[in-house]
Amino acid sequence: MHSFIDVAAGITIGLVILAFWLVVDEHIDEFLTSGQNVVYFSVNLFFLMLFAYPTPEVPTPSFSYHTAFNGVAFGLVIGIQQTHLLTHSESIPLLFSPELPLLVFVGRIATGIPAILLVKFSSRALAKWLLPVICNTLGIPVRSSCYVPSLKEPNSSNNMPAHKPNTYLQRIALLPHKAYDVDTGIRFLQYAGLAWSSLVLVPYVFYCLNL
Repeated sequence: MHSFIDVAAGITIGLVILAFWLVVDEHIDEFLTSGQNVVYFSVNLFFLMLFAYPTPEVPTPSFSYHTAFNGVAFGLVIGIQQTHLLTHSESIPLLFSPELPLLVFVGRIATGIPAILLVKFSSRALAKWLLPVICNTLGIPVRSSCYVPSLKEPNSSNNMPAHKPNTYLQRIALLPHKAYDVDTGIRFLQYAGLAWSSLVLVPYVFYCLNL
């Protein structure tokens, strides 16, 4: 599938990225855990990464994976910013130690995983209802690939437009004349909620249940 040049180039690029990361790792870690305006920076960064993703020549699922990955990373950044001082200390019990025996660990698994999955599905349901409403209120034309049936594009044989043209934001040239796929935002918020819950909500549940 790959030639020697592909493998050699991949290793070279990977080593360059690793060398760069080793230089900036501590600075990024310090910024995420104790920096200022981390949330605002993250929102702008991940928003830019979603819009800067290259459009493939043929449809592929890669953008869906990209969106899910960005959502998880965003949720983790927000969670780390909120809970770093609480979850990174010498008082945290070690696995299978007297402070965290096997039964407590099993209890955490039995409650933590369902809680994370509940947040994932709840955040998707909330985003499916809320995002189209917000976009319509702001006059942003949207469509849906799969999540919102009422916003799916019509068949190619139908000449009717998939969205309302000439919205206010389009008339003042703040938005191009196209409909945005609302599924991107839904998927992003879904996985962001999943990652955030694993760092913030689930530990709080453990605290309430004395786990």
